[in-house]
Order: sequence, then C-alpha cells, then structure tokens
Amino acid sequence: MSDDDPRIDPPQTGTEIEILRGFLTYHRDTFRMKTAGLSTTQLAVTLPPSPVTLGGMMKHLAVVESGWFSEVFVGGDLIPPFDTAPWDDDRDWEWHTAGADDPAELRGLYERSIAESQRITDEALAGPASDRPRCLLPDLGGIRPRPASGWARSHFRDAAGPDRGQAAGGWPGDQRSSAARMRAATAAGRWEIAR
Repeated sequence: MSDDDPRIDPPQTGTEIEILRGFLTYHRDTFRMKTAGLSTTQLAVTLPPSPVTLGGMMKHLAVVESGWFSEVFVGGDLIPPFDTAPWDDDRDWEWHTAGADDPAELRGLYERSIAESQRITDEALAGPASDRPRCLLPDLGGIRPRPASGWARSHFRDAAGPDRGQAAGGWPGDQRSSAARMRAATAAGRWEIAR
C-alpha cells in the first residue's frame, strides 16, 4: 500500500473466509479507486471496439453482487432497482441504462450492493456452522441446495474480479501492465483515470 493506493493487499494466511473477504475487499477497492471522482461523461466513455463503459460496469458489478449474494447464496430477491428491472425486455439493462445515471447514484447503488453482500455474509457466519444457509444453485429441475456456500463466494470473486481488473485498465489478451494500459488509454483520450 502506498499513499496514492489505499488498497490493502489480501491476507496470505488466515481462514478461508478471511482470505475470501480480503480478496473481495481488494477487488472492490480497486474499482472504487479507479472510478473515484469520475464525471457522468467519463463514466460513459467506451474503449472501442467494446461498448463497455465504467458506469455500465459499476451498475453491472452492483447487480452481480446482489445476484450472487441475495439470490444465489440465500435465495432472496435482488436489491432495488434490480428487483423490478425489465430483464425480460433487456438482458443487459444495467449496461444500457447506466449512461443516464448520475455518478453519485451509481456509486450509491454499488455501495448498497456491497453493504448488502457483507450483511448477508456476516449473518451467515454469525451462528454455528450447522445453522449456516446452504448455497442455492439453479438447476434444470428448479433450485437445489448445495452445502458449499464457499463455492458461491469463490465463484463471485472469480467472476467479478476480472471485471474490476478491466476497470484498472486490463482487457482480455492485453499483457501490458495495468499502469501501461491506463497511460495508453489516457494518451489516446479514451479514459482519464490513470493515477
């Protein structure tokens, strides 16, 4: 950690839960750091050929948080506004609507989704292991219980981590360092978030 990088490296030792939470916090803080202070215009910039924007990614990461923890882990509903979004009409609703969202609203939504994920995790870990909720996974025959709640948390980390890495300047197939990718994007006038 340095003065300009507030992230704390994930622990190298500890329980599975401590390590998983450390990695999730690190990935979340990476995205917060890379999007801090960006305007609506900056959050709507794309890096062609991809139509992905940082605002869309922020909203997507919020629904991913809610989906994995609220729906998959405990079998509940998505947090608002995702619980009433027109998913049947637009599978990528979060990506398509983020450009019209205020940055403060996007950040608030992202933070609420993280807070809810942390609340669910804290609640699940509060009691004895035998009382902890079982992970629910969709199956062709409906929803089936799975004993490995750690699987959902691990899969979430693996699914969301690359998205946050892209926000740090990484795109699939690009082997340059994050700093080099950010400088190149900034020099090309595509993103102004190199720090």
